[in-house]
Formats: sequence, C-alpha cells, structure tokens
Amino acid sequence: MPAGTLPSLRGPSTSLRAPAGRPSVVVIFADWCDPCHADMPSIVASSERNPSVRFLGIDELESVARARAFVAATGVPFETVLLTNDAFSKPDVTDDRRAATGLDIPAVYVLDGRGVVVKAFVGPDPHVGAKIDAAVRALAL
Repeated sequence: MPAGTLPSLRGPSTSLRAPAGRPSVVVIFADWCDPCHADMPSIVASSERNPSVRFLGIDELESVARARAFVAATGVPFETVLLTNDAFSKPDVTDDRRAATGLDIPAVYVLDGRGVVVKAFVGPDPHVGAKIDAAVRALAL
C-alpha cells in the first residue's frame, strides 16, 4: 500500500497504511456503483468476523455528502476515505459519466502485515465476504 493520507469521512485525514505487522483489507466502492451496494453487506459481515484486521474503505469519484450517505445506508463500520476530484464531485455529474471512467469496482484487496497485496477480488461477487475470510485465514494471524 502506498504511503500517504486521504481525507477521512470521520476526520481530517487517514493514513492508507496499516500499522506495521497488521494485515488489512482495502475496499474500493462508490454510491453510483450498483454492484457495490449488492456486495457491501458481505464485506461488512467479513469486517465484523475479522476484528484483528484493519478494513479501510475508499469511496471514489463523489462528494463527501454522497459518500457519507452510502456508508450510512450500507452500514459500513470501518474507516472510509474519499478519493475524488472536483470534476466528479459536482452535483451535475451523472452516474453514467462516473461509470465511464472504466474503474473496476467494487474492488477488494487483502494485504499482509508488510502491506503487500496477497489477494484481490475485483467486480461483483456475492461471496466476496467468505473469500476475504479465507484470504485472512491464509495469513495465519
């Protein structure tokens, strides 16, 4: 995971890196992404089953208000940061324009304690929570 911070929905900013030695799961999503809505309950359940793992959400290409609404509506309990730019956070930008960026979301990345991606799940998957669980177990916490 690259070093750096992004604006957090809970406060000023959050580091993208987990504390050394702690595995993490990075979840990239957006409110305008229908599969993100469908997969989020499974991801949330996995985060609750794996309290020793840092889950970090990255909401893409939308305003803080819309990101907060998505997090609240889907019950995301983990820290979420915002990755956007002014061109996509304006109210007149359509979901079709956002979707045309070619971003592959939802995307989930499981990182080991060194911050190295050991497993990735990209695209809609109703079983993604179980797959996250299996990847975390393979890290032999």
